[in-house]
Amino acid sequence: MLVSSPAARAGGDLDGDGYQDVVVGVPDEGIGAALAKVGGVTIHPGGPMGASYLATRILPADIGVPQEEGLLFGAAVAIGDFDGNGLDDLAIGAPGATVAPLPGAGLVAVLHQDASGLDLTAAQLWSQDTKGLKDRVEESAKGSGVSVEGFGRRLAAGDFDGDGFDDLAVQVREALKGFANAGAVQVLYGSAEGLRAKRNQLWSQQKGAVLGVPGPDDGFGEALATGDFDADGADDLAIGVPGEPTPGGSRGGVAVLFGRSKKGLTARGDLLFAPETAAEPLTVEPSPALRVELATGDFDGDGFDDLAVGNSEASVSGQLFAGRVFVARGAASGLLVGAGTLLHRDSSGVPGVAASGDRLGQSLAAGDLDGDGFDDLAAGVPGADASALILDSGIVDVFYGSAAGAGGGGAGFAQQDVGVVQDVDEALDRFGAAVATADLDANGTDDLLIGAPGNGVEGAPRAGLVFELLGAPGGTLGDLESDLYFQDGPGDHLANAEDGDYFGSVFAR
Repeated sequence: MLVSSPAARAGGDLDGDGYQDVVVGVPDEGIGAALAKVGGVTIHPGGPMGASYLATRILPADIGVPQEEGLLFGAAVAIGDFDGNGLDDLAIGAPGATVAPLPGAGLVAVLHQDASGLDLTAAQLWSQDTKGLKDRVEESAKGSGVSVEGFGRRLAAGDFDGDGFDDLAVQVREALKGFANAGAVQVLYGSAEGLRAKRNQLWSQQKGAVLGVPGPDDGFGEALATGDFDADGADDLAIGVPGEPTPGGSRGGVAVLFGRSKKGLTARGDLLFAPETAAEPLTVEPSPALRVELATGDFDGDGFDDLAVGNSEASVSGQLFAGRVFVARGAASGLLVGAGTLLHRDSSGVPGVAASGDRLGQSLAAGDLDGDGFDDLAAGVPGADASALILDSGIVDVFYGSAAGAGGGGAGFAQQDVGVVQDVDEALDRFGAAVATADLDANGTDDLLIGAPGNGVEGAPRAGLVFELLGAPGGTLGDLESDLYFQDGPGDHLANAEDGDYFGSVFAR
């Protein structure tokens, strides 16, 4: 199972040293020969020269979570200050966990940070069986003895009520009105004691709680991102709905809930839009469910967060699954979805050309990579081919921000063995399957993290690599230094690099 995470800023300081850290979920990691896909989380601490090779590793058993096959611990990772003590905390999704007592029900573990670092001895464990939460754990079919709800498969942190405590949004693959994986999002609010059940919300398209109606495999919540689109001081929540029917027989939409001071998320003024019909016409192939990825950043520097929506299955210039990104600007009235910008590999000034199977936008991340005050947008193109013989090696396109928005400051790209980027292109590396940003060296400029989960390591195919490109104030991406990290790498002997680990498929967001 190759898990790919939508990514925005990955930055979080989990050891209190003033440098943001690299947090990688490894949900496909096995524990010995007996248990497959148990998972783990690896943390490479930041420092003056970027991330360190000396990683720490968190396994389920370290925090009191039973290790079971298919747990997928680390399938999603989110960073937020849930208790408001000024130190970042860590939320880890384990969507395969057995709960009450159904395998696949899922749970989320939350680790709080104090002056000594992350406290592994007092993890908060959340599931739909937690007292006080709306809804409950349910079987996939009566008498099946299993659940497919996967609580914790996607996570996003933000302060939805503007009270100074971060809150957590959790995807649930909820069945509604008899439709499997119609989807829902559980929201837990922060407090001085951390996340708590009080005031929790369960959002879905059932009974008009959110615009639209539930349908089979809508996947409400398959992508989550937070940002303050109307700059009112409370974060808003963007929710991917990849199976949402749209005009022309295609599928894929985005719902947006707006945060309000003291009140939290509300359906008042909520949006539901299809990116491919919100701007200039663009051919999108009919599909049972389009992939939707999300990232937020202030690409035009106007103080309002903007929303980037990746659709890696869109056709461009007749090239199937070439992929594209739609960017809607934030404004005092909310998101301006009717006048967005479309970015793809045939856009003016973008290196390369659109090709079938590129899947641009399968991953997204926002950050100021050149220190000019405008956020930039990194878009993974994991299906790009280095040559006719080197398929799916992958590229990452970077659309630089300006007053004109994402792409207005030009575009660049990152590719293995080009410029400062290490290693070489190989078939099925899938460089760019996951991307994230963090200011690892605390120089005020964001750095770019790129996952290549299909990359072989030390003879182990599909073990996976993570690439670090340090941003440079006033320069171009990678001006300073590039590095790479892998399991069993220099200084990291916490885990062996093994076939099918897919290290680099999930970053914290």
